[in-house]
Amino acid sequence: MSLIWKIFCKVKIWRTFCTTLFFVVALLYPINRLHIEVTRQKIASQAVSNKRTIIESVHPVDNGYYLKGCEQQKLKGSIEVDLENAEQNYWVLSNSTSPVEEASYNGTFLGPTIRRDFAADIYQPSLCRPQQTIAIIIPFRRREYHLRTLLGHLIPVLRRQQIRYSIFVVEQTGEEIFNKGRLMNTAFNFAAEAGRTMGTPFDCFIFQDVDLLVENDTLLYRCSGDKQVDHLSTRINKFDYEYVCCGMTVGGVLALQESQFRKINGYPNSYWGWGAEDDDINKRLEYKGYKVVRPESPLGRFTMIKHERDKQNPKNYLNIPKMAFVWYSWEDDGLINLKTKIVGIEKYPLFTKILVDVGAPVFTLHT
Repeated sequence: MSLIWKIFCKVKIWRTFCTTLFFVVALLYPINRLHIEVTRQKIASQAVSNKRTIIESVHPVDNGYYLKGCEQQKLKGSIEVDLENAEQNYWVLSNSTSPVEEASYNGTFLGPTIRRDFAADIYQPSLCRPQQTIAIIIPFRRREYHLRTLLGHLIPVLRRQQIRYSIFVVEQTGEEIFNKGRLMNTAFNFAAEAGRTMGTPFDCFIFQDVDLLVENDTLLYRCSGDKQVDHLSTRINKFDYEYVCCGMTVGGVLALQESQFRKINGYPNSYWGWGAEDDDINKRLEYKGYKVVRPESPLGRFTMIKHERDKQNPKNYLNIPKMAFVWYSWEDDGLINLKTKIVGIEKYPLFTKILVDVGAPVFTLHT
C-alpha cells in the first residue's frame, strides 16, 4: 500500500510541475512577443546610422577603412540584380563552364573542386592593402542555384570595393532538421583557425544568408568594430523594403569582429528549424552592450531570391518560448558547448565548403 502511495505522490508532483511549467510558458509567451515588437519599434525609430558607409559612389571611403592609395574602383551605387546574369557570372569567375555538366548533376553542380595545401584562399586586391581581412560565412544545404547566383552577384561587388576576403560555405550533411546556429559556430571556429594558420587572421566575420543579394555596391562589407556591430540587410524586397520589417532584428547579413563574436558566445546551438536564432543573438549583443549600426537609406536594400521552404527547415514554434530565457541560457549555449563534427572540406576556386554533421535534436519535428 505504501508503495502505491509513493507512486501516486510522484505522479501527482510531476503533474503539478508540468501544469505549473505550462502556465509559466503561456504567461511568458505574450510578454516575449510584446518585447520583440517593442524592440522592433525601437530599432525603427532610434536606429543608429552607420556613418562609415558612403552614400554616393563618387565620394572617397573613410580613411579609417583603407590604407593610403587604396580606393574603391568604379562603384556604381545602385546596381541591377539580374539572377540569370549572376549565375552565368559565377561560371566565368570560377573559370568553369558547362550548363551541360550542370544539368547532369540535377542543378547541384558547383564546378570542379581544386587541390590546395592550405585551409582557404584569400582574395587580395592587387593595387592596395586593406586594413581588414574579411571572412564571409554562408550557411547552406541543397541550395546550389542560390549559392551560384549569390556568389556571381556578390564577388564583383567585393572586388570593386577592394576588399581582402575569403568565403566559407558551411553545409549541413544528413537529413536532420536544419540548425543554422551550429553551422555558423562551426564555420566561425574553422575560419578563425584557418586565418591564423595562414598568417592572415580575419578581422571581420560576415554571416550572410544564401538568398540575399545586395542592391548597392557602396554598402561596404566590413566591420565598424569597438562597441558597434553592423547589420547590413535592413530593407528586403520581399517586405516591400520596409525598414527592419516584421520583427527583424539582426537577420540576413551581420558583421562582427572575432572578439565580439566570442564575447557573446556565438550563435545558440539549441534552435532547430526556422525561427528565433537571430532574435537570440540580438539579445546577446544587447546584454554585452554592443550597439547595432545600420546603413542609411537607400543603402541596406537587398533582393531575396524566391524559393520554396526546405522541408528539413520547418518553422519551429518551440523556439519562441526559449526567447524568454535567453538571459539565463546564453552564456552556456553557443561556442562554449558546441558539439559538431567536420566530415569534409571541399575547395572550389571561389570558396571553401565545410561539410558538417550537426548532430540531432532531442525531439522530432513533423515536416
